[in-house]
Amino acid sequence: MKNFLPVFLIAAFAVLSLPVLAQDQGFKISVQGTLKDPNGLAVDDGPQNITFRLYTAAQGGDVVHEETADVQVRGGVYSYLLGSNAPLQPEDFNTTLYLSLEINNNELFPRTEMTYSPYSLSVSTAQQSIRLLSGSETCSGSVGDIKYSILTPDQFEEENGDCWVPMDGRDIAGTKLADNYGWNTVPDMSGLFIRATEYNDGNDPGRSPMTGVTLQDDETKSHNHYVDLVTSTNGAHSHTVLDRYQSFESNGWTDGGADYALYSETTNTTSTDGNHNHTVQGNSNSSGGAESRPKNMNFYVYIRVD
Repeated sequence: MKNFLPVFLIAAFAVLSLPVLAQDQGFKISVQGTLKDPNGLAVDDGPQNITFRLYTAAQGGDVVHEETADVQVRGGVYSYLLGSNAPLQPEDFNTTLYLSLEINNNELFPRTEMTYSPYSLSVSTAQQSIRLLSGSETCSGSVGDIKYSILTPDQFEEENGDCWVPMDGRDIAGTKLADNYGWNTVPDMSGLFIRATEYNDGNDPGRSPMTGVTLQDDETKSHNHYVDLVTSTNGAHSHTVLDRYQSFESNGWTDGGADYALYSETTNTTSTDGNHNHTVQGNSNSSGGAESRPKNMNFYVYIRVD
């Protein structure tokens, strides 16, 4: 019976079986390594019966996953999709795990710590696990990135992966953006303009520097309009008034019994103190639309949450 010593057991953990990671099949992790005999030579080509175990500690600990398979070895190199014979459970990956191999009843040491991508399995569904394990290979950008696009949500997901959601105020509890950074809902960008955060306290009077993501209400800057509404004072004028009166006097003479009537007329002019002006008060006619805005074009806005 040959004994095997681990020289380099795990070559890469980030290599995934992406095309076959359907939800009903479960996700898989590509495990690669080299097997050598005690003399440092590669083991013979052919199948090797290997038991793979995932432990919760580098030594001791609990076994959270185990599966056995006949693995083909060529030139001492083997490659296996962990999860092929026993399904991996996403919840097992919310803590550090260590991989161990057993060949011919000999368990190889030291165990190898699982790193980076497999920790993305600590999500609630296998479908999310597949997506997160894939990382940048299926989802563009990084968590928290924002993109403008002319693509609809379905089209955008097809091109950029389902790590992105529209910025429409939706609940994102359980995503990496929520768990790691406390954003349980995405900001609602519906109909809003984006303004850069104030860094130097000079361009945004309504905010202090580095206040983070905040919504600011619409506002019209304080201003006035100059209006000259004083009418001309060239209003001096006068009025001519004819003042007529009569008196009856009797000279004691008789002429058919009638008295003589005496009439007197005078002409007067009113004062020219007629200078005056008019004060006009009121509002100008309102016109325009429902908001103040520059000429613009709207796009879809998305944020990466996983």
